[in-house]
Amino acid sequence: MLGSVLFLIFLTIGLLLAIVISGIFLWMALIILGDKRGILACGIANIVSSIIAGILIALLSLIPLLALLSPIIAFLVYSYILSKMLDISYGKAIAAAVLSFVVLAFVSYVVFLFTVPVYIPHTHYWLIR
Repeated sequence: MLGSVLFLIFLTIGLLLAIVISGIFLWMALIILGDKRGILACGIANIVSSIIAGILIALLSLIPLLALLSPIIAFLVYSYILSKMLDISYGKAIAAAVLSFVVLAFVSYVVFLFTVPVYIPHTHYWLIR
Protein backbone atom coordinates (compact mmCIF):
# COMPACT_ATOMS: atom_id res chain seq x y z
CA MET A 1 0.00 0.00 0.00
CA LEU A 2 2.75 2.44 0.95
CA GLY A 3 4.64 1.58 -2.24
CA SER A 4 1.59 2.39 -4.35
CA VAL A 5 1.08 5.71 -2.58
CA LEU A 6 4.73 6.63 -3.03
CA PHE A 7 4.53 5.65 -6.69
CA LEU A 8 1.52 7.94 -7.21
CA ILE A 9 3.17 10.80 -5.33
CA PHE A 10 6.38 10.57 -7.33
CA LEU A 11 4.50 10.12 -10.58
CA THR A 12 2.45 13.25 -9.85
CA ILE A 13 5.57 15.22 -8.96
CA GLY A 14 7.22 13.97 -12.13
CA LEU A 15 4.31 14.99 -14.31
CA LEU A 16 4.16 18.45 -12.74
CA LEU A 17 7.89 18.80 -13.20
CA ALA A 18 7.51 17.79 -16.84
CA ILE A 19 4.89 20.51 -17.36
CA VAL A 20 7.11 23.14 -15.74
CA ILE A 21 10.11 22.03 -17.78
CA SER A 22 8.04 22.21 -20.96
CA GLY A 23 7.20 25.78 -19.92
CA ILE A 24 10.92 26.49 -19.86
CA PHE A 25 11.25 25.04 -23.34
CA LEU A 26 8.22 27.06 -24.45
CA TRP A 27 10.12 30.11 -23.23
CA MET A 28 13.17 29.02 -25.25
CA ALA A 29 11.03 28.41 -28.33
CA LEU A 30 9.61 31.91 -28.07
CA ILE A 31 13.11 33.36 -27.83
CA ILE A 32 14.11 31.42 -30.96
CA LEU A 33 10.98 32.71 -32.69
CA GLY A 34 11.87 36.28 -31.72
CA ASP A 35 9.48 36.93 -28.83
CA LYS A 36 10.74 37.34 -25.30
CA ARG A 37 8.42 36.41 -22.46
CA GLY A 38 9.13 35.54 -18.85
CA ILE A 39 9.67 31.95 -17.77
CA LEU A 40 6.92 32.25 -15.18
CA ALA A 41 4.46 33.60 -17.77
CA CYS A 42 5.32 30.76 -20.15
CA GLY A 43 4.96 28.16 -17.41
CA ILE A 44 1.60 29.49 -16.26
CA ALA A 45 0.33 29.80 -19.85
CA ASN A 46 1.45 26.25 -20.56
CA ILE A 47 -0.22 24.84 -17.45
CA VAL A 48 -3.50 26.70 -18.04
CA SER A 49 -3.55 25.80 -21.75
CA SER A 50 -2.78 22.15 -20.97
CA ILE A 51 -5.54 21.89 -18.38
CA ILE A 52 -8.15 23.51 -20.63
CA ALA A 53 -7.09 21.40 -23.63
CA GLY A 54 -7.19 18.26 -21.46
CA ILE A 55 -10.70 19.02 -20.25
CA LEU A 56 -11.79 19.80 -23.81
CA ILE A 57 -10.35 16.58 -25.21
CA ALA A 58 -12.06 14.58 -22.45
CA LEU A 59 -15.42 16.20 -23.19
CA LEU A 60 -15.11 15.93 -26.97
CA SER A 61 -14.11 12.28 -26.77
CA LEU A 62 -17.54 11.53 -25.30
CA ILE A 63 -19.22 12.66 -28.51
CA PRO A 64 -18.86 9.87 -31.09
CA LEU A 65 -18.55 12.07 -34.17
CA LEU A 66 -16.01 14.41 -32.55
CA ALA A 67 -13.95 11.73 -30.83
CA LEU A 68 -11.62 11.34 -33.80
CA LEU A 69 -11.15 15.08 -34.19
CA SER A 70 -10.78 15.85 -30.48
CA PRO A 71 -6.93 15.84 -30.44
CA ILE A 72 -6.77 18.29 -33.35
CA ILE A 73 -9.41 20.56 -31.84
CA ALA A 74 -7.69 20.44 -28.44
CA PHE A 75 -4.35 21.33 -30.05
CA LEU A 76 -5.88 24.30 -31.85
CA VAL A 77 -7.52 25.49 -28.61
CA TYR A 78 -4.21 24.98 -26.76
CA SER A 79 -2.41 27.11 -29.35
CA TYR A 80 -5.13 29.76 -29.26
CA ILE A 81 -4.94 30.05 -25.47
CA LEU A 82 -1.14 30.29 -25.66
CA SER A 83 -1.40 33.06 -28.23
CA LYS A 84 -3.83 35.06 -26.11
CA MET A 85 -2.09 34.53 -22.76
CA LEU A 86 1.39 35.31 -24.10
CA ASP A 87 0.22 38.00 -26.56
CA ILE A 88 1.86 36.41 -29.60
CA SER A 89 0.62 35.61 -33.09
CA TYR A 90 -1.28 32.39 -33.69
CA GLY A 91 1.42 31.06 -36.03
CA LYS A 92 4.13 31.55 -33.43
CA ALA A 93 1.89 29.93 -30.85
CA ILE A 94 1.47 26.84 -33.05
CA ALA A 95 5.24 26.61 -33.64
CA ALA A 96 5.94 27.04 -29.93
CA ALA A 97 3.22 24.52 -29.03
CA VAL A 98 4.70 21.88 -31.34
CA LEU A 99 8.10 22.31 -29.71
CA SER A 100 6.50 22.31 -26.27
CA PHE A 101 4.60 19.07 -26.98
CA VAL A 102 7.74 17.35 -28.25
CA VAL A 103 9.72 18.38 -25.18
CA LEU A 104 6.88 17.44 -22.82
CA ALA A 105 6.67 13.98 -24.35
CA PHE A 106 10.44 13.50 -24.12
CA VAL A 107 10.68 14.73 -20.53
CA SER A 108 7.68 12.64 -19.49
CA TYR A 109 9.30 9.57 -21.03
CA VAL A 110 12.58 10.23 -19.22
CA VAL A 111 10.77 10.79 -15.92
CA PHE A 112 8.87 7.55 -16.50
CA LEU A 113 12.09 5.64 -17.17
CA PHE A 114 13.71 6.84 -13.97
CA THR A 115 10.61 6.69 -11.75
CA VAL A 116 8.81 3.43 -12.53
CA PRO A 117 11.73 0.96 -12.28
CA VAL A 118 12.54 2.15 -8.76
CA TYR A 119 9.11 1.27 -7.39
CA ILE A 120 8.27 -1.88 -9.35
CA PRO A 121 10.25 -4.86 -8.04
CA HIS A 122 12.71 -6.66 -10.30
CA THR A 123 12.60 -4.09 -13.10
CA HIS A 124 15.54 -1.92 -12.07
CA TYR A 125 18.20 -4.38 -13.23
CA TRP A 126 18.38 -2.65 -16.65
CA LEU A 127 20.09 0.33 -14.99
CA ILE A 128 23.08 -1.83 -14.08
CA ARG A 129 23.75 -3.35 -17.50
